[in-house]
Amino acid sequence: MKVGDLVKYIGHLANQLPLWQAGLVTGFDEDDDPIVLFFGREPPDTPMGSPFFMQDIEVISESR
Repeated sequence: MKVGDLVKYIGHLANQLPLWQAGLVTGFDEDDDPIVLFFGREPPDTPMGSPFFMQDIEVISESR
């Protein structure tokens, strides 16, 4: 997983958060977990997105 990858959320809340269709990895936090900006109707926590655990995110399409 790297910056620019298109991802989807597959964590334990995936069925409860259908508004999070896809997201873009915008960086990594101090624990090396991805910061993802999800597309949907819910506003992100920050303009660059929010950190998520690596195991809760699946890469849909890799950036080049």
